[in-house]
Amino acid sequence: TKQANRPVKVSVGAGPANLAWHVWFNKDSYYKNAKDLTFALVPIFNKEMKELVKHGATYLQIEDLGAWLPLFSNNQDDYKWIRESIEMMCDGVDAKIGWHFCFGNAWGNDILSANFQQGYQTVLPYFWNTEGVDEFVLDYANRGMDGVDFLIRSHHWIPAVEVLRSMRKRAASSMSPVRSLRLATPSASSPQSSF
Repeated sequence: TKQANRPVKVSVGAGPANLAWHVWFNKDSYYKNAKDLTFALVPIFNKEMKELVKHGATYLQIEDLGAWLPLFSNNQDDYKWIRESIEMMCDGVDAKIGWHFCFGNAWGNDILSANFQQGYQTVLPYFWNTEGVDEFVLDYANRGMDGVDFLIRSHHWIPAVEVLRSMRKRAASSMSPVRSLRLATPSASSPQSSF
């Protein structure tokens, strides 16, 4: 922020679970699985996040698609350790922190939307109240506002209902489409949107 005249959001990632998810492990690997590698990487990310704050960053956005890993591993226990890894990343970091895990169609590959049509409601309930995360940054670039009704109905997002309703109206009108949504977690301040 010493070079900027207004706050700058700093992206952190791909995060530990996201990186570990893409590693091929075998019997000779030092780390035997994505969980072990993730937790080995977490202290490095935590230190880097603290350094960013030390140099003036006030808003950090974690980019970690590891949130989706349990859908592919078919192991419900993965949600717990992924959440724990994010909490450990955020531990002691004095900044506003958002967690982005897009539900998009990267490079034209619509594997998530095609296989898990319910979208964010498939994984978000496992991450409500993740310690250290002030907001979730949700990507709606490829499906309009599909799935936003889940957020409206969720008791975790009661303060966000009016924001979401107005965004649905905007998306349905001839106005420019909504591309992303930032929602404050229940313990954080009021929700915001980004167009």
